[in-house]
Amino acid sequence: MSMFCYDKVFGTLVNRMCAQAVLNKDLSVYGNGEQRIGIISLEDAVESYVEVIRKFENMDVNSGFFGVKESSPKGFYKVINQVTATSSVKEIAEIILNTAKKVLKSRSKIVFDKNIRNEKSQKYYVVIASTIFGMGLGRKIFADGVKDLLEDLKKHKNQLDVKMLDFGAVNWV
Repeated sequence: MSMFCYDKVFGTLVNRMCAQAVLNKDLSVYGNGEQRIGIISLEDAVESYVEVIRKFENMDVNSGFFGVKESSPKGFYKVINQVTATSSVKEIAEIILNTAKKVLKSRSKIVFDKNIRNEKSQKYYVVIASTIFGMGLGRKIFADGVKDLLEDLKKHKNQLDVKMLDFGAVNWV
């Protein structure tokens, strides 16, 4: 297993919640859980990087990005959103919890805590990821990835440190 960040500063939401489930700790959702975020599997992220590099290697510089004729002003750049789905934090927590109950017989539950980050509980979040979908990505089912992660974490449970899940010492303002 490579580096796995689940701590209060560098850990991702999914990693943190999966670690909480493996340790039979409650899954903490900050605020009402309606914050929407983009998700992509590691496999899809790596594949998309490779695909973009391939497209650039084979691209005719006169035909624009990905062969689409664009009139690009100086300094223009193309943004490729690496997202294959969007979900609310609450929806992600529910998927992790349901999977953990099946895979680990986890006794965890979802708890809603005060939002410790300086962010709106609901925000406008629409992401266009047509380039990624045009590459044929997004095949990995999120719940399957969670199942794989939980099974791997279970093998390394003794290496998880519950103190890494304490958010009390971080000031997010």
